[in-house]
Amino acid sequence: MAQSSNLVSRLFSAMRAGFMFGGKRDLYSVYGYPTTVEPEALLAKYERQDITTRIVDNPAEETWTNPPKLVADSSFVTAWEEIVAKYKLWALLSQVDRLCCFDRFVAVLVGMPGELGTAAPTGLKIDRVPYLQAFGAGGATITNSDLDTSSPRFGKPAIYALKIAEPERTFRVHYSRIIHIVDRPLQGDTTGQPRLVPIYNLLDDMLKIAGGSAETYWLTANRGMQVDVDKEMSLTEPDAKALADELEEFQHQLRRYIRTRGVTITPLGSEVADPKSVFEVLLALISATTGIPQRILVGAEAGQLASEQDRANWSEYIQRRRKAFAEPFILLPMIARFTEIGLLPKQTKPVEFKWPEAFHQNPLERSQTMAQTARAAVNLSRQTQYGFPTMTLEEVRVTLGLPEAATGTLPPAYVPTAAPVTEPDADEDPPAGGNGRQQARPHSAS
Repeated sequence: MAQSSNLVSRLFSAMRAGFMFGGKRDLYSVYGYPTTVEPEALLAKYERQDITTRIVDNPAEETWTNPPKLVADSSFVTAWEEIVAKYKLWALLSQVDRLCCFDRFVAVLVGMPGELGTAAPTGLKIDRVPYLQAFGAGGATITNSDLDTSSPRFGKPAIYALKIAEPERTFRVHYSRIIHIVDRPLQGDTTGQPRLVPIYNLLDDMLKIAGGSAETYWLTANRGMQVDVDKEMSLTEPDAKALADELEEFQHQLRRYIRTRGVTITPLGSEVADPKSVFEVLLALISATTGIPQRILVGAEAGQLASEQDRANWSEYIQRRRKAFAEPFILLPMIARFTEIGLLPKQTKPVEFKWPEAFHQNPLERSQTMAQTARAAVNLSRQTQYGFPTMTLEEVRVTLGLPEAATGTLPPAYVPTAAPVTEPDADEDPPAGGNGRQQARPHSAS
């Protein structure tokens, strides 16, 4: 009942989105937009529309191609690395990330012994969990939720229905066998908005512009012809047939000339509208909504690579995405489920993820950065403070990213020591005048 009410509420909300002037004008109907967008329609956009594929794939690939390192107890890290290796985890999480574009949530089924509709066993070893499989894009639905107001899982899914395509079958699955992943949750943490929904209308408009421009170009380039027969000339049936045959051959480029007498042929055509300005407006709106810079979204533009500012903005977007989505909504729920069933040992303190640098330099930039760093390190190594160098050779190597333990390339480690102090003889006076020279002591008279 709760699920049905939620679906009806979302339907009415979607229907109200296109109304203006107190409901008198339905812009969605005028512009040809669908009132509601189902996961299958979003998936069709990904499969058939070029720029949609890039919008879906780019953030996921950039996030999971350079995965994080887990910082935890050694036993925990060892078990985690076994999971990563056995299930090709980073490729699976990239798939899960992409599926979040098409549906309100993604369900990752953890293959375990027992009936799918029953609670998951605990204390499992990794050899008893043969697979992890992601379901989304209409392949996973919630059939029952926990309605016990005193339960810690109140409002959360209790039973899922997972659908496989070949052969088409639906399985009833207990929630303890599922890792529930959701992106952009608005109310609660059970469902969110598919990422492609806010730009669906823009993608439709872009398809109209690209397809309409191509069709207009073809129709204009392949212009029709008007055949005007002189009113004082009559064509016999054989002449008319011969003229029609020549026009047909000319149209299909089998003949490049037409023989006429008393017939005027006028080509029909019109100017081709330039779609560039409209396309750029749509591209700017899509870029603003998705957070992907335009040059990153379309790749090289006018033969130029993405600017440094675009790449910096893109790296900041990926860093925010790691902390705001990848960790709290994918990695941590997955670790929690693995800990519950026994694949991971219990951890007394929160785990930490260390991500690599999101900004990627090209080879020229890396060499320039290394050269500047080397100059700065050499300058610091030449400076001294209180008689000691500011940077040792070992520190210079670490700063430049060179191997710290390179056999035969480093001098002995520099260990600063105080200058030796020479005590004067007992029968000698200390140096006079502070000039470092010991003066002769006069002898007393006998």
